[in-house]
Amino acid sequence: MPAIRLRVLAFLSLPLLALAQDLLICPACRREAPPGSMFCPKCGAAISGGGQQQADNAKPQPDANADAPAATPAAASADIGKAASEGVRACAQAGMSQLQGGHPDIARVLFDNALALASLHPDALTPEQGRKLLEEIRRCDDLLSTILAECPVCQGSGRASMNVTSLGGSTGSTQSTVASGIRCSVCGGSGRKMRRRSVAERKTAQGSGAKGAETAFRALGYTQEGNAWIPQSLASALDVRLRCRLRHAAASPCAQCLGLGLEDCRKCGATGYVPCKAKGCQGGWIVEDSLNRLDSKSAGIKKRTPCPECGGTAKVPCATCQGRGAQTCARCSGSGKRATCTSCGGDGYAPCKTCDGTGRAKKRGHKSDASSDEPCPACGGEGITLCRSCHGDGHAAR
Repeated sequence: MPAIRLRVLAFLSLPLLALAQDLLICPACRREAPPGSMFCPKCGAAISGGGQQQADNAKPQPDANADAPAATPAAASADIGKAASEGVRACAQAGMSQLQGGHPDIARVLFDNALALASLHPDALTPEQGRKLLEEIRRCDDLLSTILAECPVCQGSGRASMNVTSLGGSTGSTQSTVASGIRCSVCGGSGRKMRRRSVAERKTAQGSGAKGAETAFRALGYTQEGNAWIPQSLASALDVRLRCRLRHAAASPCAQCLGLGLEDCRKCGATGYVPCKAKGCQGGWIVEDSLNRLDSKSAGIKKRTPCPECGGTAKVPCATCQGRGAQTCARCSGSGKRATCTSCGGDGYAPCKTCDGTGRAKKRGHKSDASSDEPCPACGGEGITLCRSCHGDGHAAR
């Protein structure tokens, strides 16, 4: 009987012992505290050993097989931001050097590439740097958009022209156009006038600028990504989404207007002027009836006054383009950009067709096309690839 009682007491004491192991007693007020408590809920005193076991169990255990900790996404993003910032600075400095050397066409390409690199990370370009970069781009545009050329009215003579009729008696008269002593009202007598470059001239300037900029990029050791040029350190660090972002920022503009949003006016031949068609205007002069005649067949003397419509220049601003020599581009409606790609909706990427967007390679010979643990060889495990229609820039084909 005593043996049975002892066994019963031992059996009943097991839960009590387990409870006693988790039971905490405050050393200050000697009251019971919940298991795992680090402070007494009654008096607030610290309980030694309370929650220490749970804290130790919650600590992450180091991986003994890992030689070095893997790079976190935040660290990778910081590295991309640093490389992009250095690329922006290098392109901006090279662009300023080209601009000071009298090559705004090359500088424009370098500045555009700096903006494309800045799209990779928000810290790649400070607001002050961005403002300065935009000012230099506008400066390049001003230099590239106009050119000093021969005056279209006086053909470079600097003097207004006038028609002279020589009296020929009964044999009739002959008329010729000579330059007068009056200064041309359009060019002020210089014979040269600033005019807008035509789209064809801008294409030539853009082509020469791209060739010169390519030489500068190769001198910096950059590699090409779409239309953009990036440092070698970024070539292997960009995923599909960042590549698409970069290609979108450096996408080619509208092929018809090259991003200007304008096209040459066909009515005036991109000059901005058309011949004056005012009533009675002959070469910029209004010719009145003869004042006297020697006979009925002679020319006589005629009164000539400058035409009030053209001011004696014989040309007036084109009504179609309002004298600009250009009209809104019909292809891009003045935006200067290509249409959005309909295949990817402008994102530049699409789900990988090899792995159906899972990022995992499919098991060979498996009827259910189950995925394996290996990354997809087509997308590298990202589950997306560059859009086959726009090649990542998000715009429709030219």
